[in-house]
Amino acid sequence: MRFLYAALLIFFLSLGCSKTSTEPRFDEPMLTPIEDLGFSHDAEEDDGEWDGLEKVYAKFTAQWYVDPTDPEMGWNVERPGYVLREREVFLDGVCSIIKERDEGEWSIRLYGPGYNFEGDWPPGDYFLYVNKHVTDGKPWYDISWNANYEGEAAYSSAQWILGEDFQFNGEEDLSSFTLSNDLVKLEVKPIQQKN
Repeated sequence: MRFLYAALLIFFLSLGCSKTSTEPRFDEPMLTPIEDLGFSHDAEEDDGEWDGLEKVYAKFTAQWYVDPTDPEMGWNVERPGYVLREREVFLDGVCSIIKERDEGEWSIRLYGPGYNFEGDWPPGDYFLYVNKHVTDGKPWYDISWNANYEGEAAYSSAQWILGEDFQFNGEEDLSSFTLSNDLVKLEVKPIQQKN
């Protein structure tokens, strides 16, 4: 069972969510509050490209600290001399999702609408790896993604951990939930079919 899980994990980690391109602003050292911007996409935008995977609405916003002299250096915690990037929406639409459960823990792989499942380069969109862990009976959550420190979907696997201090709010069946901390917010909702 562990071998199968490891093989699936390696396969899917080699496979990314959609960014609205904006330049970072280095003149905003204050923490920007998380805004509830709502979802902007309709279910009709799902073109069925990945028919075998479950589809959900997902919205992902993030910001991090960068070195103003070297924007390729980023941190998810405050550091002396670093400034806080402006919050950006990296994903807002219909995404493909894979959920795995193991007793009280779970893992989610979330792929953006334009993610390239064929394995060609570049990945074309964002990939998030979201986990619930239980240590000494206490749950904790982490999110990693395939972006570089400039916020571009640059890797074929989730290489940058955005934090391990997320608060979970939602359904334990993962049909609808929010994971957030001071810098990052991920919202997942079921797709509502139009009547």
